[in-house]
Amino acid sequence: MKNLKRIFWTGFILALAAAAFYFLSFDDELRTKPSSSPTPAPSRAPLPEGNIPAAPRKNGDAFLPEVGDRAGDFTVAEVASSPHGFSVGYAGRTTVTGRVTFDAAAEAYCFEVAAADTEKIPWSGDEGSGPAKFCFDDTETLPADMRALSSASATATIEITDYTKEYYGIEVTDTARFVRVVNQ
Repeated sequence: MKNLKRIFWTGFILALAAAAFYFLSFDDELRTKPSSSPTPAPSRAPLPEGNIPAAPRKNGDAFLPEVGDRAGDFTVAEVASSPHGFSVGYAGRTTVTGRVTFDAAAEAYCFEVAAADTEKIPWSGDEGSGPAKFCFDDTETLPADMRALSSASATATIEITDYTKEYYGIEVTDTARFVRVVNQ
């Protein structure tokens, strides 16, 4: 029994040492080379039309967006961390077609984007099954006729701006600011 404990603890200590070595030596380049420039502040300049390919990644992480990356009709304006995850703020404006729904769990009005318009918003297929969906960030100011659409299951074309993705582990919450109804 004494030998089993000794083997267990020896293995445990070796595993911890290997993990520490791996994590401490993982990003030598980032630790040894100081950053040459700070992260640029979001600009208020008008965005160019159309999709522009994103710049190559310096950190090699294809998941983590960087300021200036494009996603649909939006550009990453801010990446911020929080105690439970991080958020990505997108600047831009677009019109999408879909239908208004009420999400009882979130107590918010949301918009299910039609498949043809999914490419206009920062959405990827690996975010879950079902249609691309975002909730309105300020449901109190959402017009009553938009709220009424949630019970009618009718489609509408709306204009949105200020798209935000909140990441909490594997949970992703998308919000956007409602601008106006284009067609109902």
